[in-house]
Amino acid sequence: MLKKIIWVPLVFFSCLNFTETGKRYSKNYVKKIKIEPGDLHVKNQNGNIILNHWDSLYVKVIAEKSVKAEDEKEAKDLLKKIDIKIEKKNNALFVETETSLKRNYDVNYKILLPSADEITVNIYNGSVIIKGLEGSFKLKAVNGNFNIKKSDGDFKAETVNGSFNISDCAVKTLEFKAINGSAKIQVDYLLNPFKIFVKITNGNINIVIPGNEEFSVYAYAENGKVNSDFPIYKSEDRTKTDSKVLLQTVNGYISVKKKK
Repeated sequence: MLKKIIWVPLVFFSCLNFTETGKRYSKNYVKKIKIEPGDLHVKNQNGNIILNHWDSLYVKVIAEKSVKAEDEKEAKDLLKKIDIKIEKKNNALFVETETSLKRNYDVNYKILLPSADEITVNIYNGSVIIKGLEGSFKLKAVNGNFNIKKSDGDFKAETVNGSFNISDCAVKTLEFKAINGSAKIQVDYLLNPFKIFVKITNGNINIVIPGNEEFSVYAYAENGKVNSDFPIYKSEDRTKTDSKVLLQTVNGYISVKKKK
């Protein structure tokens, strides 16, 4: 957990570089924070979040605020209504977008961090990209997708109208629930005992996993087909091993392949 947080004003800068494409204006915001390893919580609406690992003692937050306006004067007034809030709270680092605007704006984040015990992301109308991190991930989205690469640990994600894509990762637990979504899961390494649980209302499930571990697979597609390189249990209750793969969809197909 975070034990202390040191703000470094010498490496902080906020710049107003307006760019116009039609009537779109933007303002860039960059801040570096020196911290010890701990938790990160990010909340955003109308924009994307990129989380990447980097070798540094600092967390670097890069945000681009954009608005639609008739001219530069109006754009400056609108951009002032979008606040990038960064604070320490209960031994964690919080990054959040706060605004009174309802439309015609977006905020895109790129956050570089050395490590984190737990990463929590809540997003509305945007996608989340994670690469090179390790820890516990708790992700929620409405109208948003998740793309995770080369990251290890425990993953829990929920979305309404979105997809979940994960590849080249080591997994201990993975849970994904979606309404109107899809899942593409390619696991590089499984940490025994492991559990993978995917439940989708309208969408397909594609999973590729190593076959060198002992585990049970339960897969059920109410209005679709199931194809698997592994034996399929007809009931979740009858799975006998500690490690399990549990897959369910209502309207869609399920594909379970052995990693080559």
